[in-house]
Amino acid sequence: GCPRVGSSTSLGDGTVHVRFEKAADLVFDLPVKVTLTYANGRTTDVVVPLTEAVVERSIPTTDLVRQVQVNRDSAALAEFEERR
Repeated sequence: GCPRVGSSTSLGDGTVHVRFEKAADLVFDLPVKVTLTYANGRTTDVVVPLTEAVVERSIPTTDLVRQVQVNRDSAALAEFEERR
């Protein structure tokens, strides 16, 4: 089966914080695309390489963020579970 990856996002001042967690026994490199959609409709894609069991990144933003999507294009072969 596909590996399961937990993800969570939060908005900060001028940044989006993302956190990914996967089982420690399933540590392998997995690039994941995070898509930011701004209030004006513009989108930006950022690739976050998951190389450890827990990966956290702060992504700088240039405007008001309306939506954050993880693996929107389904390119990373894993099941993503949003956590709060």
